[in-house]
Amino acid sequence: RYRVWHRFRNEEYPLPMILFLGGASGVGKSSVGVALANQLKISRLVSTDSIRQIMRLMIAPDLIPALHESSYAAWEKVPVPSESADPVISAYREQAGRVCVGVRAMIERAIEEHTSLIVDGVHLLPELIDLEAYADQALFFWVNLYLSDEDLYRLRFRNRSEQAEERSSHRYLEYLESILKIQQHLLEVGDMYKVPAVENIDFDETVQLISLQIMDFLRDKVSHKVLVPK
Repeated sequence: RYRVWHRFRNEEYPLPMILFLGGASGVGKSSVGVALANQLKISRLVSTDSIRQIMRLMIAPDLIPALHESSYAAWEKVPVPSESADPVISAYREQAGRVCVGVRAMIERAIEEHTSLIVDGVHLLPELIDLEAYADQALFFWVNLYLSDEDLYRLRFRNRSEQAEERSSHRYLEYLESILKIQQHLLEVGDMYKVPAVENIDFDETVQLISLQIMDFLRDKVSHKVLVPK
């Protein structure tokens, strides 16, 4: 695995690697992303929440209201398209579709600059990002994080609130049912697209497991000799 990574890092013209780290609010995406970036020496890391924030500053609430609420609360602002649709998932997908436009822009910039990139966020749904257009220009690795224990979710939110006062746990706990719905949808869509899912109970184990998965992914790419662009 080390030899694979060494070869990838030292090829004269390696393809950039783009890692998508998906998951609902509170599962630890940002922390895991930073650890992977340090471990894999990837200098560029962006969250879909940051992309959404930029889009919010550019687009007025009355034009795209879904952008101006958190993913788990967007259903309060977005009309439900039909009586049979789940308002939480419908509004979440509406927001994710908008944010993924920005994600594609980040992908294109990373490819243009030949730089590896980690993208983390709740908005990362494979069906909303057409990677076929970039198939020969980058290596894409996708993984979803999740938590199955509601009590652990609640504890994470409380710990987050203690570490950052502006991120009160009360709002997250108030919308926990919506957050869990979004998590379930993420996992279901990920399963359809064969995206591996890792339960982030132990931080160190999660980082190690994903690192090993990335090494195995690269080893497969090395064996097929696709690291160097045609």
